[in-house]
Amino acid sequence: MTNPLKVVVHYGDDSYHAALSPDERADHLLLRSLYHFGLDPAEKGRWRLRPRDEERPGRGLYLDHAVGDQLGQGAEVVLEEDVPGNRPLSTGSY
Repeated sequence: MTNPLKVVVHYGDDSYHAALSPDERADHLLLRSLYHFGLDPAEKGRWRLRPRDEERPGRGLYLDHAVGDQLGQGAEVVLEEDVPGNRPLSTGSY
């Protein structure tokens, strides 16, 4: 068994420390984050995850790809509402 990947998800001033399997899909991290911050998981299509150090990334987390392929140990991501003007970051359906 591989060691869990530890990441920090930020939403406003709050943060969520998650430990997940590196082969877990990013959409699972999105849903876990929505639950943690008390947001409606049925509205998951309105939210996205992006690396914290990139203000307007050309690419963020692909929700149907493994988290371990996209983030390193101790990575920080931001949960934000996907508003008009944001580039679509996911592929496929989740």
